Amino acid sequence: VYEPRGSIVTLTIPVRAGSRVRSSVTVERANDDDIADIASSLLGRGEHLQFMPAWTEDVLRSPSRCRGLDAADFMLVRDGSLSASVALWDQRSFKQSIVRDYSGQLARWRPAYNLAAPLLRRPRLPAPGSRLESAYLSHLNASPDDADAVVALVAAACREAAGRGLDYVMLGMDEANPLCAELRARFPTHSYVSMVYLVYWEDGAQAAAEVDARMLHPEVAIL
Repeated sequence: VYEPRGSIVTLTIPVRAGSRVRSSVTVERANDDDIADIASSLLGRGEHLQFMPAWTEDVLRSPSRCRGLDAADFMLVRDGSLSASVALWDQRSFKQSIVRDYSGQLARWRPAYNLAAPLLRRPRLPAPGSRLESAYLSHLNASPDDADAVVALVAAACREAAGRGLDYVMLGMDEANPLCAELRARFPTHSYVSMVYLVYWEDGAQAAAEVDARMLHPEVAIL
C-alpha cells in the first residue's frame, strides 16, 4: 500500500541573491563546544516533526554519518539560549550533481543568459560536463513561527556559501510549513516538490495507522 502523507519542497536559492537579504537578527557561527547544545536542541525539535533524523551528539560528530560537516558549518541564533540553527553542509568532495546536457532552447540561449546573469544576480549556467556548485542547508532547527530567525540564518549561510565558491544552497521542508512560504517570499527560489508516501504491506496496516500527522521533516541532505 502506498499512502500519500504530504509534500516536501526543496528550495534552491541562488547564493548571490540570497546573501543580499538583510535581517536585524544576530547570527553566530558555532564552535566545537556548541555541538552538545545543537544536538539537544535538534532532538527536542524532532519530537514535534515526523521523519526527522535523531541528531545525537555522537551522530553529529561521526565522520561517516555527517561526513564533511564541522561545528563551524553551523549558524546559530540565541535568545538567551540556543533558539534556532542551520548547517551549511558542503558535500562536493563526495557527492556531486553534474550537468550532462541542456534542452535545445536552453542550450541555444545559455551564452546570452550567462552574460546577463551577474546583472540578474543569478549564477551562470555551467557547461555540460561541469558540476553544479551547490550545498545543502541541513539540520534546520527552528519553530514554524520564527520566520525572522530562519531568514537571518539562510541569509548568513548564503554569505558563507558565497565565500566558498558555491552558487546555490538547497533546503527541504514540508510544503505546509509556514516557513516555506516565508522563504519563498523573501528569497528568489526554484522549488522541487516531492511526494512522501507511507509504504506498507497489508498486514502492516495497524503499525502504519500509528504514524501520526505531525509536520514532515525528512532531511533532504541525506536522501
